[in-house]
Amino acid sequence: MENKEKIYLNYLNGQNLDDRDLIILEKWFNTPGSEKEIQLKNQKIKDLVITNHLANLSLSSYDSSEAFNSFDKKTKERKIRKIAFRNNLNSILKYAAIFITVLGISFFVSKQSNSQKLLSVYVPKGENRQVVLPDGTIVLLNSNSTLKYPSPFSKNNRKVELTGEAYFDVAKIKTKPFIINLPSNMNIKVLGTSFNVKAYPEDSKNITTLFTGKIELTYKNKKIIKNVMLPGTKADFTKTTNTMSISKTNLYNDVLAWKKKMLVFKNESLKDIVNELNRFYDVDININNKKLEDLIFTASFKKGININEVINFFEKSGNIKFKQKSNKKWELILPNNSNANE
Repeated sequence: MENKEKIYLNYLNGQNLDDRDLIILEKWFNTPGSEKEIQLKNQKIKDLVITNHLANLSLSSYDSSEAFNSFDKKTKERKIRKIAFRNNLNSILKYAAIFITVLGISFFVSKQSNSQKLLSVYVPKGENRQVVLPDGTIVLLNSNSTLKYPSPFSKNNRKVELTGEAYFDVAKIKTKPFIINLPSNMNIKVLGTSFNVKAYPEDSKNITTLFTGKIELTYKNKKIIKNVMLPGTKADFTKTTNTMSISKTNLYNDVLAWKKKMLVFKNESLKDIVNELNRFYDVDININNKKLEDLIFTASFKKGININEVINFFEKSGNIKFKQKSNKKWELILPNNSNANE
């Protein structure tokens, strides 16, 4: 870790900074650079803030664009002298922490108790981001996904809430189980393992794929259904029937294709495929005919392929047509004189 990062960590942990350290931080936050250099610096700041749980920042909730504009205005309007910089350090570093949201992550912080804050991380469509939790657990969030977690975790467990898709590499703490609450009254309980969870409200299924370790999957409705998963298995929970099936799988590369910005569909309904395309490309594709929703497709698309190429593939592969309404909006229809069951 570089010296400036250690100084920032000292600040986050409540230590007083001398004039030399203040000057180092001032230069770090205000030194211009290329777009790539700025992104790398922002990523370092983000990792430091997340690792320290954001616990020392006086935030309630904020808008990332407004915060960045405020921070940018302050740094451009005046040169900060050592004394002024010391007096305003808390404000500047607070905005620096918010500054990372321009990379695509939005943080919202609210008090859960006197000692805990509930953090919410949202990743917009077309993006994916890594988050480090207070216990060292690494989470990679897919597009249009939200992760909520307390900071710090409670003494008895590590509870988080996920809406969307994420890959978890959970830090092993035997005395504190890691619990993920999902939509559709489901939760996952683990001690230390790695797995992928896909739980978007608009999709027809919640899918959990286990790579290492062991997890317990629970569904609560009129009755409680518990299933223990072992490595190399996949659990599919179908929302319309409230049923769960567990099967063996070795398609890890397919499951984690989104981490490499790839798209892979294996015997998936057109409805779920359209949902995925909307999230992946940040577009709005609507199906105007219910007959089309259950059509099944298998396809894979390499990194960098554009939405028009994907649309062209599906139009040629199935008896369907994408009618473009605007730059980022399509309507999926049946061609004239055709039938979805043909």
